[in-house]
Amino acid sequence: MIDLPKPTGPNPKPDWIVIDFEASSLNDGSYPIEFGYCDLEMNSGGFLIRPELEWTDWHPDAASAHGIPRELLFAIGIPAREAAERINCMADGGKSFLCDGGSSDQRWYETLFRATDVIPEIITLRDFDLRLNAAASLHKDLGNELGDLDVLCEMRDQGILRSPHRAEPDARVLAAFARGYLDADYFQALIVADQEFRSRQPSQEDIDKNEIAREIYATFAQSGLSPNDLMEITGMTMKEVGDLLDRRVQHMQIDDLNRIWVEILAAPTPGTKP
Repeated sequence: MIDLPKPTGPNPKPDWIVIDFEASSLNDGSYPIEFGYCDLEMNSGGFLIRPELEWTDWHPDAASAHGIPRELLFAIGIPAREAAERINCMADGGKSFLCDGGSSDQRWYETLFRATDVIPEIITLRDFDLRLNAAASLHKDLGNELGDLDVLCEMRDQGILRSPHRAEPDARVLAAFARGYLDADYFQALIVADQEFRSRQPSQEDIDKNEIAREIYATFAQSGLSPNDLMEITGMTMKEVGDLLDRRVQHMQIDDLNRIWVEILAAPTPGTKP
């Protein structure tokens, strides 16, 4: 996860929580598979959501973007009811949930709660851009200095605020964008962090590791294997499997990654005789 600066001054919007969903696809039958959140103090968290029995939609384009194998959801995802209860707990104290996914995030939010008997504490998610623009106008009217919106947008396109397409990191970069716009001091901290971020060019070894990890994910997704199968075949721990499938592989050796890839390729299809 990108290392964003921690704010030091007063929070301009303590009632805001930025949220994000990753989903099975953009189809009508899609459902949430991951939830992430972050407030403007940059306190964040998130979790994977185990699909309900009737949630069968799955699209390879979405899987390629977020990089979450469906098998991992069943292995470590939390039940929909627990996810809904956790989200409701965050709404205590009159918090506002902001998201940038518009009707899609609203639909996934409703899909989650509809699958349970939990009544949502918040009915309508707030539009991130509309709320941010309104807050910025108020701050400007009060004579408060704002961050440079064009610079923040460029950071979002090319720099430290670029979307990683995972729920918690995406919520974090949106919260940092909002804090940077409404808090001039935090904007300056983002400038420094962005310069450091851009100066850290990945090594060729890291690029190679990421490429092998992508191939491993593609092979694993097509194999029908489960994370438990992967543990048994390769001798990896569950944490190592999670790191691999999340492509957090910089601490791993290229030789080990290649070995794992070969072992997955050579593994028999589940349900077939060896």
